[in-house]
Amino acid sequence: MSIAIAEVSMANLVELAFETYNIPTATKDLSDFIASCNVLPSGEKIFLQALRSDFKDKEDAIQYFTALEHEVNYFITRNHKEYTPFTTGLVVHAPATLVDSI
Repeated sequence: MSIAIAEVSMANLVELAFETYNIPTATKDLSDFIASCNVLPSGEKIFLQALRSDFKDKEDAIQYFTALEHEVNYFITRNHKEYTPFTTGLVVHAPATLVDSI
């Protein structure tokens, strides 16, 4: 099983690591993380799907449509209830339930 992350999520991690938490080892930590997973591109099609969707949080929509586009096996989020109405075609798990299911 390989790990994938939407590029919008990666951008969020960069912002958090450098701007919000000022983590001294952020460059190395994020570089190591990127080396261990696939960063999934979004692009114009996905951004337009997200904008036209019924998601309240358009960033969540970008992550969701990126996952659909790249046919991921599992979608992991702490914000499970935001995705509940949209789960057709995508298995959505909270981190703990994914561990239980595998």
